[in-house]
Amino acid sequence: MTIYIPIENYVILIYFALILLSIYLFFRIIFGKGIIIWSDPLHINIILLVFYTTGFLCYPVFFPMNTEFLTIIFMILVFIVTGGIVSSFVRVNYSHLDISYSLQKYLVQFILLITVLNIIINLFFGHIPLLHGSHTKHLVGQNSRLLFWLSDIVVGYALVLLVFTKYKGIKKYCVIIIIFEIFRVLLYASKGVILDIVKYFIAYHFLMYIKTKNAVDDSEKVYFQKVNKKFLRYIFIGTIVAFLISPLYLMYITKYSDPIQASLFLIRRLFGGFDQLFLMLFHNFDLKSHGLSLFELYFLPFLKVFKYEPLAHSSIDYFINEILGISDSTKMMTLPNPNLIMDVIFSNGVYLGTIILVFFSFMNFYFRKRVLSFKNITLFRLIMFKIFVMNPLKIFLDAQNFFVGLILSLLIYFCYFIFSGLIISLPKNDPQVLLK
Repeated sequence: MTIYIPIENYVILIYFALILLSIYLFFRIIFGKGIIIWSDPLHINIILLVFYTTGFLCYPVFFPMNTEFLTIIFMILVFIVTGGIVSSFVRVNYSHLDISYSLQKYLVQFILLITVLNIIINLFFGHIPLLHGSHTKHLVGQNSRLLFWLSDIVVGYALVLLVFTKYKGIKKYCVIIIIFEIFRVLLYASKGVILDIVKYFIAYHFLMYIKTKNAVDDSEKVYFQKVNKKFLRYIFIGTIVAFLISPLYLMYITKYSDPIQASLFLIRRLFGGFDQLFLMLFHNFDLKSHGLSLFELYFLPFLKVFKYEPLAHSSIDYFINEILGISDSTKMMTLPNPNLIMDVIFSNGVYLGTIILVFFSFMNFYFRKRVLSFKNITLFRLIMFKIFVMNPLKIFLDAQNFFVGLILSLLIYFCYFIFSGLIISLPKNDPQVLLK
C-alpha cells in the first residue's frame, strides 16, 4: 500500500522542522557551557522544552495572535535567559560519595521499602491504570498520597548511588529499586515509559562522566571511556527498540486500534507540553492576579494536615473551576500540570509574576551550579543533586510538585539529622573493615 503525502504537507513538515531546529539552537546558545555533556539532564530537558515551545508557537496558526500570547512567550524567554546567564561556565569538580556504608545501606533499604509499599498500597490495593486505561491515572495515590509523593522523590537517589557508591551490595539494592520503579511506571500506564527506560541509560552516562571528569586515577578515566562506548551502543539500540515497541504499548493503554494513531497521540502530547497555557489563551483568560497565594499552592499538602481549606488546590484546578465551570476537576481525568508561569500569573499578575519568575530561575540554576562544584557528596548534597541537577526544569514545568518534593526531601534529611546520633552509634559494618 502506497501512502500519498501532498507536496503541501512536505513543505509544512520542513517548515516545522526548521522551527524546531531554530528554537533548539537558540536555547543551546543561551545555556552554552552550562550544558556539561550531551547526556546532561539539562540538555535532555531543553530538548523537551523545545518541543513544548514549538507546539505553543503554533497557537497563531489556529487563532488570532494577541498580547496575551506574546506576554507568555516573553515570560518563557525570561526564565530561559535568566537560567542561561546563571548557568554559564559551570565547573564540575571530582565528586566522591562522602556517606558511610551504614547510612548508604539504611538509605537504600528505606528507598526500597517506600517503592514496594507504594506499588502494593496505591496500585495493587488501589487502582492500576494499565488495566483500566491511562485516562484513569488521577485515581492512583488515593490510598496513600504520602507514599505516592515519597516514592517519586526518593527513587532518584538510587541512580546516583548506583554510580557513586563503591560497595557492590549497595549497587545491587539500587538496581533492584530501579527495576521496581520501571515496573511501577508500567503499571501507571505512563505514555513515555519506554523512553523513560532510555533516559535511565542516558542519566547513567551523565553520572559516570561527572564521576570521572576530574578523576586523578587514570584507570577511572579509561573505565569511563569503555563504559561510554558501551552505553552509546546501548542507548542507540534502546532508542530504536523503544520506537518499535512504543506504538504497541500506546495502542494498549490508549485503546487505539491503529499503531499510527497511537504514535500520533504521543507526538501530540510531546508538542502539547504547554497545554495549560494554550487553554488559558483559548478561553481568553485574563493574565492578572486572581487572589491565589504561592505559599498556599506550594505548601498545600502540608497545610491540609491542619484542616486548611484553600481557594484552589492548584492554579489549573482554579482555572477549571472558575473558567470551565467544572466544579469537580476529577471529571477532567488527566489534568495538565500547573506550570510556574500559570502559578505566578494567577497569584501575582504579569509584572510582579515576571520578577518572581526571574528569582525562581536564578535560585534554581544557581543551586545547580553550586551543587556541581562540590568535591564530595554528603547526604544533604545528594538530596540537592537529585533535585537541581537530575531534574533541572521541574520547577518550571511542574512547580507545585517541585516544592512538595523539595520540602519532603528536607524533612527526610531533618529526620536523619535528628536520629544521626543513633545511627552513628551503631556498629559500622563496612565490608572492607570486615575483610581485614
